[in-house]
Amino acid sequence: MSAERAGASPQSGGPWPWRDADLLWWCAMSGVGLIALGVSWYGISGMATPAGQALWINVAVAGIAVSALGNAVWLLRGRRAIGLRRIGLVAMRPPAEVPAAGPQQTVMMPAGLVRVAGMARVHWADCPLVAGKRVTAAVLGDGEPCGVCAP
Repeated sequence: MSAERAGASPQSGGPWPWRDADLLWWCAMSGVGLIALGVSWYGISGMATPAGQALWINVAVAGIAVSALGNAVWLLRGRRAIGLRRIGLVAMRPPAEVPAAGPQQTVMMPAGLVRVAGMARVHWADCPLVAGKRVTAAVLGDGEPCGVCAP
């Protein structure tokens, strides 16, 4: 089985959408945020006046912001990698078209569209959502296009 079929992409090298550098980035940013929270907790514990506590509250808020930035970057990189994989899967599909059956010969329908009884969407025959299911050929008006295989 090839690396592409196993869920790996050239970008990540494994089945996960993140590279090793992305995991290190997330750990570093979360660690910096946690250290800032620990330092601010220790610093604020010795202060009795609100004026002295304001500095440590600012340090804690900065630590939370650094940690949130690390989490946001990590999640967005994973989302981007998944989007690139999806584009790669959709790009492998041939865009062949055949005329639709019936009196309206000007309407074109993509070849290989299928539907499953009880499903509201039409899919490509090799869509993972219809794999292993009993399918029938789709005709115009059978349903909305699938969001995964996007006919």
